[in-house]
Amino acid sequence: MRRLLSSQVVTRDPEGGPCRHLAVRVIELAFRDLASSAGLRSNQESARLFLAGSSMLDHWCAVADLDPAWMIARANRLAPASVGQGPSGTMGTKED
Repeated sequence: MRRLLSSQVVTRDPEGGPCRHLAVRVIELAFRDLASSAGLRSNQESARLFLAGSSMLDHWCAVADLDPAWMIARANRLAPASVGQGPSGTMGTKED
């Protein structure tokens, strides 16, 4: 797979379909782990860190052609109150 700069747009990537599908599934699983009250606490925490704006979220969003800022905002709205929220009620970010 080619390494992409964030400003590049690839329109004819033969692996685009399968890679995009994989990227969407990775992000979807993180949202499931974050929202799951029955899952492992470690999975929730890992998902919280991933969806708070990690470099891997940026990568998978680029592959999936999704806006990482929108994903972060969505995760902030969905995060259970008990999972790593700060006093303001928002998830921590990678800079925290």
